Amino acid sequence: KQWYQRRVAITAGGIEDWDSDFIDVLEDIVTKYDQIKWTDACLGFSCLLILFLLWLLQKQSALKYSAERQENGETVRYYVWKSFWYVGLMRNIIVVMGAALLDYALYVDDDNPFIIVGYIESGLQGLD
Repeated sequence: KQWYQRRVAITAGGIEDWDSDFIDVLEDIVTKYDQIKWTDACLGFSCLLILFLLWLLQKQSALKYSAERQENGETVRYYVWKSFWYVGLMRNIIVVMGAALLDYALYVDDDNPFIIVGYIESGLQGLD
């Protein structure tokens, strides 16, 4: 395999040697089922759900504040919907910071419930 086809398993639920093809990833999930850390899987699915809900909030509030501005001008309700739109716009940083804070809050005596970032070697990546 070429160097660009390899993936580093940083937050892949503890499964090592991920392949870049979708079918190979599914095969790895099935064959390396016992290596999945369920806390990581739950965190990942909950983050995806929160991202989706914040995306819906952004879309819905964009429609609402646009309609509110056309009908009534810039009222308090317009600014509330505009604020919700900004929250939806910041959804990625909200989820990342929330997951990091949750990991920090649940860290007890060198026992991490999640693998947010695996081992990262120091220095620049080599050109193999």
